[in-house]
Amino acid sequence: LDYSNVPGYWYAVVDTPGGSQKRDLKTLVDRFFDYGNTEAWYNRFNKLGFLTGNSIKITEKLDRLVYHNGQTCNYIDKPVDEEGKLGESLSVAMQGSSSIELHYGFSMIATWTPGASFNVHQAAGFVRPQGKTDVSFRLGGEGILDTSKSLMGSTITKKFGETGVAGHSLYKGWAFFTAYKEASVDLASGDNVVGAVPFSGYAESRIQSNWGLYNVHFPAGATITPSTGTGEGSRVEDEVSKSTNNKLNALSKSKGWIEVGTTVRVGLMVGMSFSKPYDKVVGDLPDMSVSQRVFSRWNLEHTGTQSCVSTSLGTKMRSHLKKGSTAWSTSTSDKLYVDELAAAGTKQCFKDNGQPIKKRDLEIAQNLTKRDGFEDGRIDWGEIPMPGYNLGDNLFNQMLPALGCDNCASCTLRNPFREPCCGCVCLGCKYGLGPRGRDEGPLGPYGDNSDIESIFGIPLSKRDLTEEGMLNATEGGLQQLEKRVGPVPNTSNKPCNMCGRTETIPYPAFPNFQKNPQSVVDFDLYEPQVMKYFHNSSASCTSWAVRQHASIDMVYDSTMRNGQVVGMRKGFYQTEHPYEAQSISKFFEEHVGDYQNPERRDCAWVRRNIVDNKTPFNGAGGSVLQLMMRELGNKNRPNRLAVFLARSNRMKGTLSSHNSAANLNTFDALQAGDEQLMYVKEFGMIFAYWNIPDIWNSFCDSYNGMRDVLSDFDRSWNSAHATDPSDLAGQWESWNRNNLRIIAQNGRYQAMSLYNRRKQIGGLYGYWWSLKWWTVFSAPLGQSQYEYIKLDRSCRNLQ
Repeated sequence: LDYSNVPGYWYAVVDTPGGSQKRDLKTLVDRFFDYGNTEAWYNRFNKLGFLTGNSIKITEKLDRLVYHNGQTCNYIDKPVDEEGKLGESLSVAMQGSSSIELHYGFSMIATWTPGASFNVHQAAGFVRPQGKTDVSFRLGGEGILDTSKSLMGSTITKKFGETGVAGHSLYKGWAFFTAYKEASVDLASGDNVVGAVPFSGYAESRIQSNWGLYNVHFPAGATITPSTGTGEGSRVEDEVSKSTNNKLNALSKSKGWIEVGTTVRVGLMVGMSFSKPYDKVVGDLPDMSVSQRVFSRWNLEHTGTQSCVSTSLGTKMRSHLKKGSTAWSTSTSDKLYVDELAAAGTKQCFKDNGQPIKKRDLEIAQNLTKRDGFEDGRIDWGEIPMPGYNLGDNLFNQMLPALGCDNCASCTLRNPFREPCCGCVCLGCKYGLGPRGRDEGPLGPYGDNSDIESIFGIPLSKRDLTEEGMLNATEGGLQQLEKRVGPVPNTSNKPCNMCGRTETIPYPAFPNFQKNPQSVVDFDLYEPQVMKYFHNSSASCTSWAVRQHASIDMVYDSTMRNGQVVGMRKGFYQTEHPYEAQSISKFFEEHVGDYQNPERRDCAWVRRNIVDNKTPFNGAGGSVLQLMMRELGNKNRPNRLAVFLARSNRMKGTLSSHNSAANLNTFDALQAGDEQLMYVKEFGMIFAYWNIPDIWNSFCDSYNGMRDVLSDFDRSWNSAHATDPSDLAGQWESWNRNNLRIIAQNGRYQAMSLYNRRKQIGGLYGYWWSLKWWTVFSAPLGQSQYEYIKLDRSCRNLQ
């Protein structure tokens, strides 16, 4: 059995006696040059010509949010109350890639007696990766990291699963060969006594690590350390640097080290499988691989007047042999053959105000990734900072942490005179999604089935997006190494209740991450035309701004589940109709049916002509109500739907029913300060969202689509009832403008009611909280958020 992706492999390593036609056992065994000495095989492997065009090209993206954990902390030594909270978080991430050209080969001579034995006389193989890994590591924020509190020991590790990159299956699956890759991340902390390490600031480093020009032979594994250089059997030394943006803030007892690394492993897996009843005589064949781990270690110290960080980066490369007992005497073997560690410049020290003592020039620091949007001023402690803030790149806000360890984070010990937290609380995590809007019907916004069975009794865990659907390569042949497609979103029904009748339309329901945090529904894949994702563009409790984002937001859940803080989790969203369904029923029941309306039609007329009549005009294809509801947006018209924050969406539905979305009893029960301001923010975001051009245009499209239906009905009705004319389309325009005015007017009234009922805070931060409320409701020159509670935009046929 011979297999390789190197041209000329057969002629270079296999002795085929010329002219011999007889293929007896001795001839086959004698084709091995070494007659038992694998060194001869290794010499043959080394003489092969390795051409770029014949290699397997592998690229492993290493852009990952490795760790993020935030917490609400006391800023004074007493239980948390409405005056004594602050937000802290610590984030670790990496950016980069590993580009590899992979060559491999494997040869084996064996005899198989069906039903009796499978005897390997000799086997040998090699794996040869070439290429480079280029990755930068980032550490930012404030908190105490203690990885020793994880359930995995002192180092937390996450493997993302083996993925096939090439291979073949021979003759009905008797033999298969799978070339594969696997990536992992790891994080560790310590101070040589305990694992807890306080950190406050930002640190960034970069390493460029070469895979070398070196054949790793099996079964021996790596037996030498490659020499330095660019020739055969050598490896270029690592290039390392650190950022000039590094910054430390003084923390008492700030000492220890934090290390983050990533490993890429590539290899060749060999297997054989015969048909029954002979299949059990075949054992496992070799799994040969090579791994490269690159890492950054930050050593921290504090002298009492300054904080210092020393940055070092390194590479460890290993050979791995698994499942080789059938072919070789060794079944498992790992060997280290590259162990390099280099300091990135000299120690960086900072005064207690966070300023560097001396500026130093770095070797390749100019090549480090620019940190867009990172502020040089001190951190705003009015919120739990998100990863993008800690690390200077909002891209990380769209990622889930690869490593989850809620016990690994704790609060720092700092000067107690710090601002309380504003923007920390997740009301949906603590209090649920709030009351359902009228149009959502008895089944709620998700229909009668959630996407996955409720798991409230199960500890919450985090899922990495890159892990989804990965299949371990050992589960079968190459044909099984593919990404599994996630479940399809459920279909929910939007009801409209009118004059004792109910009509519904189906629409795709966004998964309920509040109830089912581990949902694997792939809404992006199956609903690409739905507008998404709309949520706040600022974490500040005084900003109601909303914009469209590429992915859902992450929130920090400080509630306890099974004795542990939940931690970071996906935010709560719902599929939303910009034009609310209950507005249709309000138009017919409260306006068309109004006794003061000169063109009044009672409910009996509405049921007969609007709800029950399936042919109200030529080519209608449904009742007037059915046709109007189709204009809202549904499974067949998803581009009129949007995904919006669940709590604000429910308030929007309630407010559109001319009911009180600002529940005063709920508001009164909230804690003063952060919770009450966040409730007001959720209310205010209704109008920020509604006035976004794409959302308003969807509202207008639905409005005009329904107006067209009413115009068609009017023409058909008037042609048959000359003495009883209908002008529903005309009433539709005037009623909608007045309805928007009422919604905005009620919104302003309800928001001001919340402001007037806010709980006052005394003590040290009373003025600070008063300033927050003033910013939201009273700031001059159009700067207050309250001024944006309006719905005065125009549409075609709606001025």
